[in-house]
Amino acid sequence: MLEILQARELIRTMSGSKKPCLFLCEGKDQQNRAVVVKFRETVSRNKISLVLEVLCWHLARHFNLSVPDAYIINVPSNMGEFTENMAYASAINSSPGLNFGSEFIKNGSATMAFGKDFEEHPPQWAEEIFAFDFSIRNLDRQATNRNLLYNGSDYYLIDHEESFKDYIGVREANAFNPDPFFQHVFWSILTLVPNLSLFYSNLGNITHDLLNHWIADCPEEWRNKQNEIEDIVDYVIWVRDNLPLLKASIQDMVV
Repeated sequence: MLEILQARELIRTMSGSKKPCLFLCEGKDQQNRAVVVKFRETVSRNKISLVLEVLCWHLARHFNLSVPDAYIINVPSNMGEFTENMAYASAINSSPGLNFGSEFIKNGSATMAFGKDFEEHPPQWAEEIFAFDFSIRNLDRQATNRNLLYNGSDYYLIDHEESFKDYIGVREANAFNPDPFFQHVFWSILTLVPNLSLFYSNLGNITHDLLNHWIADCPEEWRNKQNEIEDIVDYVIWVRDNLPLLKASIQDMVV
């Protein structure tokens, strides 16, 4: 179960169209943590986006991908008064109560170049991230918007609210649409035969019960669009059950 932290102090606003903010938050152990908070009223699909953040955080960990620790953040009313930026103040004040937060990574950068050596000898995790995004229809991790913190050795995946964008059409057509993923930050460095055996093995271990257990980590008030959530869970199971199709679709993109 994700821990609920109490937002105690607004440290600063952060860049981004969804107006995230860095808060000092307190847990049950009374220890303070620096947490980046995303507000339910500024994310693209309101509460369902927060559900997707939690679900994709669990999925990433299931696939042994690196993500910052995630939390549910209780933001008191009128916390926006601690910033002079009216747009951010409005974002904060319109979202009192429970929001999504992730650990602030001090030594990462979303804009740091990977470098020639990285591109010529990409790490295994780069291919696995591509397969992960392809599976969950995350069209948002592109060269101009990496949603990836990287410091030259360690990486952390962030921002998954845009996942599952065209999943209904994919399932109805029984075919993955590859076109958006030619813009993926790692498409151009995929090897001819991606070594994704461990990723595929972990995908095969996903069950309905496991997905629903992860969804239950979300506050009940976020789960108001139950039909859409059930559709997304069913889609993940569809991907699992169509593993040969997924493998062939990824392979077709690199030949």
